[in-house]
Amino acid sequence: MSESVEGNAVESAAPAAPSERRREYRLNKVLGAVLGCGEESVRARIFVINISRTGLKATHQTRLPEVDQQRLSLFLTSKDPPLEIQVKVAWQKELAVSGMFEIGFQFLDMSEDDAQRLEDFILREGRREEGKAIDLSSPWKFGKHS
Repeated sequence: MSESVEGNAVESAAPAAPSERRREYRLNKVLGAVLGCGEESVRARIFVINISRTGLKATHQTRLPEVDQQRLSLFLTSKDPPLEIQVKVAWQKELAVSGMFEIGFQFLDMSEDDAQRLEDFILREGRREEGKAIDLSSPWKFGKHS
């Protein structure tokens, strides 16, 4: 069963800074993800920089096609199956120094189970990472089996 995550009213897991315009707490966590599936879509490995229950920010080497929606497989751990999420590219900007692209994805749809797994992950990791530096170990090891 699927539920739309776009319109859910939620309480933040942590307070946002006064100048912060986001409604959701964003967990700063480097993760791996694969965008698209099958032969008909663009298959791209992306670095996830931060994530909330309604979207994520990632980087990629090239500008991504802006289509109405596409599938994103998000790897929270190397041992568990990925979350399968329908997403759309909300914004993209080229990073001047590296030439890479920073991309904002909006979550459109995911199963109730995946939504719960994501919420549990964000809350658990948010508590664990509080006060620690971001772990920059390679997320590229995620997704090799998909």
